[in-house]
Amino acid sequence: MRPAMTHLKRLLMSAAITCMALRLDAPAHAQDVGADGTFPPPETGWEFDAAVYLWGAGLGGEVSDGDALELSLGTILENLNAGGMATLAARNGKWTLFSDLIYLNLGDKKDGSVTIGRDTVDTYVDLQVKGFITTTGIGYSIFDNPDTELSVLGGVRFLKFKTDTKLELGGLDRRVKSDPSLTDGVIGLRGQSNLSGNWYADYCADVGTGDSDLTWQAAVGLGYRFEKLDIAFGHRYLRWDLDSSSDLSDLTIKGPYAGLKFVF
Repeated sequence: MRPAMTHLKRLLMSAAITCMALRLDAPAHAQDVGADGTFPPPETGWEFDAAVYLWGAGLGGEVSDGDALELSLGTILENLNAGGMATLAARNGKWTLFSDLIYLNLGDKKDGSVTIGRDTVDTYVDLQVKGFITTTGIGYSIFDNPDTELSVLGGVRFLKFKTDTKLELGGLDRRVKSDPSLTDGVIGLRGQSNLSGNWYADYCADVGTGDSDLTWQAAVGLGYRFEKLDIAFGHRYLRWDLDSSSDLSDLTIKGPYAGLKFVF
């Protein structure tokens, strides 16, 4: 029984954290210096961008009974039925509205056996998990010159996933459905600094709480600008600390990312 339940915990961990593969998009392209050598005031009107990306992340954490959880990217991909990630942003002057969206569909079936007394009993687990994550909020530019832009941000990070588990132990059948969710408020900083040519560095960090005791993230990356398209890659770390009454006491996801951003 315990191997089956341990496998169940690991799959739940995979769905919960992978869905949390959220990235706050970097600020829009830095403005050009005016002819008089001064930085012009922010342009009015809305500017939009959308990004799609992949995150080669590994998962880790600990359940409330002290068991450690470690899931590699390969393990996640083996059980992946469908998944998608996107970032949307709208800017007007110093203000930015943003939303990160991720959908994930995981499924796995496992046969096994356990020994009860002198008997060996067959086991079967069928787990299906669908998850959705969004981080939505607003940012305001507090530092802006030809080379660097820095914004403060505030928003809400929301996780929701549905699980449908069928467990067979000998002649006993059990089916369990659950629909847990986590909502946390977050505040933080994000910025972008021009490097050589069309290269730039972007970075962000935030911290928050709510349903979690504490959640925080940090990311740093490099990007290259084309006229209406950027390529970006970097590394990101994301963590949740939960209270002792939860099935999971902490969740962690970290790893490299790469993607494309379209400006229009």
